[in-house]
Amino acid sequence: MSSARVEVVAGSVLVLDVDDVDTDQIIPGRHLTAIDFTGLENVVFENDRTLWRAEGRVHPFDDPAKRDAKVLLSGQNFGCGSSREHAARGLAQRGIGAIVAESFGEIFAQNCANLGVACVRVSGADRRRLVAAAAANNECTGVVDLRAMTVTLAGVRAPCRMPEHRRRDLLEGRWDPLTVLLEGAALVDQRLGVIRQLR
Repeated sequence: MSSARVEVVAGSVLVLDVDDVDTDQIIPGRHLTAIDFTGLENVVFENDRTLWRAEGRVHPFDDPAKRDAKVLLSGQNFGCGSSREHAARGLAQRGIGAIVAESFGEIFAQNCANLGVACVRVSGADRRRLVAAAAANNECTGVVDLRAMTVTLAGVRAPCRMPEHRRRDLLEGRWDPLTVLLEGAALVDQRLGVIRQLR
């Protein structure tokens, strides 16, 4: 038993060119009372989207052309703030498979990895190149290649990085902690049997 291998994430690109996006922005605190994660994809950035609509603007997460986006491109310190798993869950349930940013909140990045979502870092200069390429070609496809550790978007290619243990777990399909735990069940039973024999 293993999780699906995550080697390449490719699809439409959603650009949220903002720094310091915190987990309360991603999923407002009022949604943390839910006893399961059903419907979180519908309330991602709910407060910001409401504010943008009131100002007559279209938030990237309200853009119909980006409804099926797989790659999210953002700024520095994405996912900072509280450790709420709901933020990563909402994005994953929305269909986001990879997030490209200059840096991440560490707990958020691990929560994403535990859901099979790759958080990869690029330099500030490369991020600006990628954002400009996406702006020039709204229908472009983004490709995050965890084997080559590159991000490619509208002809622009940039190196990316992430902690090697997360990359390995994604590539090997071992990113789901529950799956890994269940894989070890037989070994646990075996060792418990040995302990019982020693008593």
